[in-house]
Amino acid sequence: MNPNSDQVRLESIRENLEKFKSKLEKDQKVSAIWEIRENFIKNWASISENPVEMYRSSIRSDISRSFWVDENYRPREMMSEFFKLQPDITTQAFRELYDEDIDLLQRMDRFVFYCDQLLGVYKAKYRGRSDNNHFHDYRIISLYLSLKYPEKYVPYRFKWLVAVCETFLARPIPAVEDPERYFKIARAVSGIMKKDEELMSIYKEALKKSGVNHSNPFETLYPSAEFCAYCSGETMP
Repeated sequence: MNPNSDQVRLESIRENLEKFKSKLEKDQKVSAIWEIRENFIKNWASISENPVEMYRSSIRSDISRSFWVDENYRPREMMSEFFKLQPDITTQAFRELYDEDIDLLQRMDRFVFYCDQLLGVYKAKYRGRSDNNHFHDYRIISLYLSLKYPEKYVPYRFKWLVAVCETFLARPIPAVEDPERYFKIARAVSGIMKKDEELMSIYKEALKKSGVNHSNPFETLYPSAEFCAYCSGETMP
């Protein structure tokens, strides 16, 4: 059998889904993405009298800050500064990021460009500070996209992409960042998960135990995102 065949990949996914089910049954915790999404729905606005508070209330979690806090990684704090200094330009950056009529990678790269320019404004205003990084990479940008369009996008890490490609025997193994490929994999995996009634029941129960009230979690890609992170040996925050 060709090791790159669809059948082999499908069998690998199903094998790992069985392990994921066992994990969910033992540890009925789901990602903080569900809580963040609720905060985003309640607070995000394209026009706001207080854009800093709007942003911070939208990108917020009482469960885990790991999406935006890590060693030498603080994109939420820098974006708050950008909203404070240049609210109109920063709002425009998000408006373009969320414009589905624009090519995905073009939007993501354009958002980085906006952040580069905003960092220049920040450094000009605070010359005594040592901040030289806005921390806005595909990692945090994918979070923004997944909160706005959870049916299309998921939180992304390059190491998660590499791991799922290795686990699912998807060739070639990526050597450079490719969030678009990861999103496509997450969508394909979600379609497989939806055919597994037992898995959906177990996940919904875990969601309920975590205090999340969502009638149809599989209309989003979040379960798939958690599974893909799991296949990399990690847990999605």
